[in-house]
Parts: sequence; structure tokens; C-alpha cells
Amino acid sequence: MIQITSIENLLVICHLPAYKGKGAACYLHSRFFPPGLWQRLRALPFFSTADGASYMLNSKEDREAGLIFGKMQQEAASDYLFTADLQRTYLIELVHLLLKVHQKQQPA
Repeated sequence: MIQITSIENLLVICHLPAYKGKGAACYLHSRFFPPGLWQRLRALPFFSTADGASYMLNSKEDREAGLIFGKMQQEAASDYLFTADLQRTYLIELVHLLLKVHQKQQPA
């Protein structure tokens, strides 16, 4: 499961795996993003609601989300010069996964 909460200038994304593994959360402040990207993210359906959103993931999506969160956590401990850029890239990868899940769960 993925849970998303948006509070003013903060995005919180939590992954609660259905199977083995640890859950993970990322807290992202608007300052982490270039202004244009922050505005586009806030316009997405799962970031724009005051109540947040929750998505049940199938096993493939659950594994994929876990891998992305794992890469984000690994990079957070890195001394790589462009670690923030790489973490933003992983976040965009997660956003695309969520967009696919969101689209799939919408009524036809």
C-alpha cells in the first residue's frame, strides 16, 4: 500500500509492503524541488486532495515501490555529489508508478 499526504509545503509518501520487508516513508519539502516541478506535482490527483490518498498495490507494484524506496534510502546515505538530483529522479519514477496505479483504479 502507498499512502500519500500533502500538507502545505510538505509531501509525505509512505510505502507499507504487503509481504516481507520494511515500510518506508519520505518527507519532501517544496524546497527540495525546482518551483515548476513542485507546482506540477501538487497538481497531480493524489497530491492535490486535502485528505490524501491510499493505493492498494498488486505484488508487482508493491515490489517495484519497495525497490524505488530502497534506492532513495540508499542514496540518502551516499556522498555522491548529485545525490539530491538522483533522489528527485527516483521520486519521479515513483510518481509514474502511482499515476499508473491511479489510472488503473479509476472507473472506466
